[in-house]
Amino acid sequence: MKKKINIIHFIYILVFLFGLLPVASIYLQPRIEMASIDKQLEAGNEPTAKDQIKSLLQQNISDKKKWEIIQKYMIDGDLAHRFDVYIGPSITTWPNPDNPNVFTAEEAIPYLEEYIEDGPVDGYMQSAAKQLAIYYQQQGNSEKADQILVKASVRAISFSEDYYVTEIFIKRVQLALETNNFSKAESIIEELKEQAKQNNTTNADLQTIIPLLEIEKLLHEGKFIQAHEKLNQDVVTLKKQWNEENEKYREMAEQAGQQPPEDLQFENGVFASELLSIKHQLEQAIKLRNTNLASIEGRITKSNGMPMSGVGVFLRDEASVNMSVGRDERHQTLTDENGFYQMTGVIPGKYQIHLGLTQAQVDGWAWAMPKDQWIDITGDRKITYNIKFNPLIEIHEPVNYKEIRSKEVHFKWEKVSDADYYDLNLCLEFDNGSTCSSVETNIKQNEFTIPFEELYDKKTGIMFSGDGSQIETVEPGSLLGFANSNGEFSWYVRAYDKDDSVITQSNGYTLNKRLLDKAPIFYLKERELTKADQLLLERKIPEAFELYKQTVKENPNDTHSQRMVTRLSEFVKDIEGK
Repeated sequence: MKKKINIIHFIYILVFLFGLLPVASIYLQPRIEMASIDKQLEAGNEPTAKDQIKSLLQQNISDKKKWEIIQKYMIDGDLAHRFDVYIGPSITTWPNPDNPNVFTAEEAIPYLEEYIEDGPVDGYMQSAAKQLAIYYQQQGNSEKADQILVKASVRAISFSEDYYVTEIFIKRVQLALETNNFSKAESIIEELKEQAKQNNTTNADLQTIIPLLEIEKLLHEGKFIQAHEKLNQDVVTLKKQWNEENEKYREMAEQAGQQPPEDLQFENGVFASELLSIKHQLEQAIKLRNTNLASIEGRITKSNGMPMSGVGVFLRDEASVNMSVGRDERHQTLTDENGFYQMTGVIPGKYQIHLGLTQAQVDGWAWAMPKDQWIDITGDRKITYNIKFNPLIEIHEPVNYKEIRSKEVHFKWEKVSDADYYDLNLCLEFDNGSTCSSVETNIKQNEFTIPFEELYDKKTGIMFSGDGSQIETVEPGSLLGFANSNGEFSWYVRAYDKDDSVITQSNGYTLNKRLLDKAPIFYLKERELTKADQLLLERKIPEAFELYKQTVKENPNDTHSQRMVTRLSEFVKDIEGK
């Protein structure tokens, strides 16, 4: 029996469906397009992704989605979160590999200004204001930089967002000190004090921030003794206030019949730790009878003479060089259009320069690092420290996932002028990272051949991933090393001059080696995995260990099993020792 659809009902359905179209275009379509943008970025197609983002922002989308797009693809705020890679003599980090910097500072300006003007008053608005202020400061327009921050602070004040207000005031003071505008810095600090009075705040962080800013001002003015005296007085006062506040909260909790709050130490506060770090540096300088403050400046250029503008420069002391760059770095700045940077108020001590760069800035280039990577600042002088980037070494073989089945591996690369020798490094590649080790150094030619058996003997770093015990989280392929015929390997070389300083290297600073024109990835297929190897790769380490030992007992000439017994014995011993 056929059923007839009432024509009126049919019209209602059509009207309903057509009514959904605007909703889909405003809410659903942007989600689909953002997923497409993320795929383009993951594949390294940044120009395509950028065009898609611009097109999406021109469409009829909701304000909420528009702000979300600007947040995700344009706002990076502090210098500690702005760059794709942070390079230093002691550490290299990639803080946000999934969202590379696709927009230039100039391209992002109108969107950031719109967010500050009309966007939600949140951490992103604060970050957008800082980002724009840093840009205008770099362009030499410090007045415009301060105007941007003032506008953002006015909005934050109107919404009673005290935390954002304080953060913006801190940035205003920092930018004023960068240009040695000490009267401006003092005026802003007084504004912050007044703001605190109006809000009748007892915020412990703010009570510490204000003295910290005042001390920074004294240091930038070169007033070492005054800064040290004030710092000692402030620490005593702040500790007393901190303890009094703690005691007050404990009494209130006891009166209310509640568990008293944990007795937190003054030293554990973020800004307090900064204050105490400066105190320690000043005291160390006094011990060395070196109470004069210094400045450091220089240019960052490529070997072809091109200045590298917009590079993040961080001067870091001995206590921080092995940690990731943080938002509260005491000395941080950007290079100007001539690649020039400058920092003042530097306390005597040993420092290293670390750099923040986008992939566009550093792609195809490597930092030529001197052998002595420490800068010894003795005070009361101006230090010049220039940095040069050289083109990467082009690699020839093995590349692009080559499977090697012979008895040896032959490595070859471009010859570097002025190179006295090279070192060769091999890496084990895993889903969660890689571990690299030096295979040979002091190589005089631009090629090197290594027999498989010799390569199998090379020790590598041991990788761990996930939660659990070391035996549960160890990456078994890192125990098998280069003898893993199912493994994936990569390589790179460095060129050194006669003074043992790095001239350049073959590996750049991209996290995804697969995006390179010549991927330095290869496979070692000379040997077959044994049953014990397979057990090891299945994370059955005790069973694999026993089988390796049994094999050695049956065949004392089995060099692979002997090697693995030694490695696993050391691994187990190390675990038991810990």
